[in-house]
Amino acid sequence: MSATLTPTARPIDTSCFQMIDKLPMVIKDQFGQIIFCNDLAIHEILNNDPRCDEVMQKLAVSATDLQYHETVLSYVRSSYDKTLRTDMVVKLTKAPLINKVRLKIFDEDINLVVTKRMLLGRENQIVSTFYRLSKLPLTMENNKILISDYFYPVAVPKIQYMCLVYKALGLTNAQVAKRVYRTESHMRTITQELFKLFDVHDYFTLTRYAQLSGWIDNKIIKEIF
Repeated sequence: MSATLTPTARPIDTSCFQMIDKLPMVIKDQFGQIIFCNDLAIHEILNNDPRCDEVMQKLAVSATDLQYHETVLSYVRSSYDKTLRTDMVVKLTKAPLINKVRLKIFDEDINLVVTKRMLLGRENQIVSTFYRLSKLPLTMENNKILISDYFYPVAVPKIQYMCLVYKALGLTNAQVAKRVYRTESHMRTITQELFKLFDVHDYFTLTRYAQLSGWIDNKIIKEIF
């Protein structure tokens, strides 16, 4: 898949990243240096700030990986140590890590939900994809719940939303089925539909996003019932 990449001193093999054109992405090397940010990452963090082009120009003329890293760090230095600690967890467990991160950019505090993964066989590089949190993560539209705070907007039918809420609260499939007046076999169908909508493979991942992103909204729940 072709992509417009922010130049770095060392060519970055991005052929394994199927979503590189669609998700904000940052790559760190084995030493914790930030060696690549795609355009979406910069725009997501800076939120279309007028100084966005200035930042991208500075990155584009970085002659070495170290200069590239220091340029990025000049904007996110206050949060960098925290990210290194979570990088170590990913390296030790060999498992993805989903966490909420607060950055201070241009005197503005922003919150991100970041998913980190380690690429085995690629110099222990850490790949981070993320989305920015807003003040209004959910809205009700056309009898569906529109979830805006995610990698992409997701419209969820009410029954699926309630199943997601109950699962995020720790209920089993059997318990959820009783709460929403469905059979367990129907619950399995709803589960597969939710996984497909959010492009995940398990409830642990999905409920982690729900809990960190504020998808459990009591006002929305009252409207449904």
